[in-house]
Amino acid sequence: MNKNEKRTGNMLTLNERRINATMLLAAILIIPLLSGFAYSDVDRAISGCGGSKCHGILNPATVVNISGLPPAYIHDRTYTLILSISGDPPTGMGGFNVEASSGFFTTSDPTNVRIVGDGDRQATHWNPDHRTWTVDWHAPAVRTGDIGFWLSGTCVDDDHDGNANDTWGQGSWVVPEFIPEIIPPEISNVLINGQSNQIYNFSSIPGLSLTAVLDDSNTGNFNVTGANYTTGLMNWPSSKIMAMQNPPAGPTEAFIATVPAPSEAGTYDLYVYGWDEHSNFNDTNTDMLATLQIVDDVPPSTSNILLNGGPTFSVYQGTSVELSATLSDAASGNSEIKTANYTIGYQNWSNSQTIPPIDGSYDSAEEDAAVVIDTTGFLPGTYSIFVYGEDSIGNFDSEPDVNATLIILEDQTPPELVNVTIDGSQTVEYLFSEIPQSLEVQVHVNDTDTGNSDIQSANVTSGLDDWSTSLPLSLLHPPSSPDEVFHANLSLPMVSGSFKYYAHAIDSSNNSNSTNADAFAELRILDDVLPMISNVTVELDPSDNTDPMIINEGDEVRISMTLDDSTRGNSLIKGVNMTYGPNNWSYSMEGVPSDGALDSSIEDLHFIIDTTGWSYGEHVLSFHAADDPALPAPVIDDPHSLTIVINTPPELRFLQDVEYLNGLDPEEGEAGTNFTFKILYIDDDGHLPETGWPMLHLFRNNRRVPGYPFSMVNVGGNTSTGSIYEYVIGLDEGNYSYYFTATDAGGLEAIRTSELMGPIVYPINITEDPGEDDLVDDHPDDDHPDDEDPTIVDPDADDPADGNITDGDDNDDDNSTTGSDTTPSSSYWLVAILMIVIIMVIAAYFIIIKRR
Repeated sequence: MNKNEKRTGNMLTLNERRINATMLLAAILIIPLLSGFAYSDVDRAISGCGGSKCHGILNPATVVNISGLPPAYIHDRTYTLILSISGDPPTGMGGFNVEASSGFFTTSDPTNVRIVGDGDRQATHWNPDHRTWTVDWHAPAVRTGDIGFWLSGTCVDDDHDGNANDTWGQGSWVVPEFIPEIIPPEISNVLINGQSNQIYNFSSIPGLSLTAVLDDSNTGNFNVTGANYTTGLMNWPSSKIMAMQNPPAGPTEAFIATVPAPSEAGTYDLYVYGWDEHSNFNDTNTDMLATLQIVDDVPPSTSNILLNGGPTFSVYQGTSVELSATLSDAASGNSEIKTANYTIGYQNWSNSQTIPPIDGSYDSAEEDAAVVIDTTGFLPGTYSIFVYGEDSIGNFDSEPDVNATLIILEDQTPPELVNVTIDGSQTVEYLFSEIPQSLEVQVHVNDTDTGNSDIQSANVTSGLDDWSTSLPLSLLHPPSSPDEVFHANLSLPMVSGSFKYYAHAIDSSNNSNSTNADAFAELRILDDVLPMISNVTVELDPSDNTDPMIINEGDEVRISMTLDDSTRGNSLIKGVNMTYGPNNWSYSMEGVPSDGALDSSIEDLHFIIDTTGWSYGEHVLSFHAADDPALPAPVIDDPHSLTIVINTPPELRFLQDVEYLNGLDPEEGEAGTNFTFKILYIDDDGHLPETGWPMLHLFRNNRRVPGYPFSMVNVGGNTSTGSIYEYVIGLDEGNYSYYFTATDAGGLEAIRTSELMGPIVYPINITEDPGEDDLVDDHPDDDHPDDEDPTIVDPDADDPADGNITDGDDNDDDNSTTGSDTTPSSSYWLVAILMIVIIMVIAAYFIIIKRR
């Protein structure tokens, strides 16, 4: 069972119950006939149902027909076919069977038509009540070649016996496959308003119609279905569709289109294209065109006639004004602008002047032109200015319908003070510390709108109408004109504050502007400089009898100073503070004005400082001055520093010289020998010793030597690193001790040196009685006894007061003699030392010989 039998199975079962004998005989007759014949076997019916097989005989009068078959089928397309039979008997009853060699049948009338056969390639009748039927044939989807159709039909009476009164007939048809042709239709008679070449003036372009004939009768004979045209060959963006004049479509058709009037002069080629029902498009026939020529006969238009940007402008005599206009041929032929001119007064050719193009050349259909008109010599009054244009074709607009109006005024108005600036700004601020070396004031004066007279002069005053401060200005760019800038260098104020410089000007018509209170520039000088601290002096309490330049702990110190802001902004002095250290505000003191009030830019102030408890060394005091500026500016504190040195005691040291390690040379000698005492005086403050110091304290036999103490003399060095002081004295025999003391110029004492023994002075005659001791005690407050104690101390003994006189050596032998003052000579010691050296050399020699 095929797919159609599946689709209609239930209906077949129902209808079979109603099949009569006549229909069965027809089916028996037709189906065996068609089931096996080839489409070219047209005689098969004779051996099939003919020859009295089913329904009588094959009768030529029984005609079968299929309408709706195409001349050539197109793949995958559906065709509706009408099957018909005509002949005797005239009962109107009959049956059919149709078959196609490819494709398949469907039906929308299942009551009367049945689809049968392999692949639905056959259809037959369902009842004998008709002689026409409708079926749909679907062409194959792929190329198949020619396709055959066969139709057999019978005309029957109503006796249901299949007798000789029944007749039948048959027919066959071949439908070729459609092979599309590729030749487009021909185009002819392309005309614009009936002419192949039409010329019109731009001012009188009529309605435009483009017509053409397309003919496919010789190029496939298919229906012509459309046409279009372009302005310019294959200018597809300009393409427009043409309308068919006499539809419906046929192989030969006439087309028409309305062409818009061109917006500019020129030549326009209108090309026509067409296509047939198989989309064969003719776009290669470049000869099929109509030419439209538009001749420019219209002059350019003039618009936007302006004077200094407006249609009417009022100026004073001598003022230059700009005349500008737009000339356009874009809407009147689109030719290039050739030239333009203007006249003062309508068609006043005697004063005609050309107007140059703004872009430098007339080379387009629309141009902007401008020219400057000098009104020097114009009398006061109203003037009409007309502009005329000409295009490159020679069309000249001699009758413009628009113009500009110029009004010349008489100057009775002072010039305008446009702008007053100092260094380029109306208000300028400078820090006092950054004021430039010079400031330039500029005044812009303009009389172009107030009479257009030349500016004669200008000046500025410091204060409104304060003519005593008048500063004449000079032209920045001479010579003089109605619009000028004047300038001058200002004298720099040496004080802070706000300074206004008012401008004044006069034009050549003697119109003076001298009362414009708004025409000023303001110079603001901000005081950012602190007062200068000078004349700083340090004084001590006059009751102090020490050096007034040296401060000792506990001294009362007066520090005086002058604060001066007269050349640093000239602000009032506000005060001065002292801090211990740069910013140690926890220890702060305020200065006292010496005259009792702070009321000027120069003030003397002082501080009283008690140094009680201050440590030795440097103490840095910082003084912070402040003023009270009218225009305050950020100020960076710049304190003035003063270092107060609290005097430190001096120091005494022994020299590092071998001969003076103990401050004495020689350390022993005979009576009458000169002994030199030396000490190093050091003062970190650099203070010299007090007059007469350092001093040598010298004792003989534990008693002061007459003249005690002895002032030493500076013999070299410097105080900071060490000054050498010495004292030279000749001594009598005896045992001596000594120490050094010093006081600096500030009265501070150095720590005295330790008391040292020496020198030992031997008598010239060893047996001579030394006699009575002449030592005196004129310093009862020192550590030594007076003349009542004649004991001579032993310089090598631990107790200098034991009264023993030793042999002077370092040995604890028994050669000491109480009360004796003898000692071995120095030659003895030299001999002993020489003998020891000789013995050591001999011993060394023998050791060397032995080793060899």
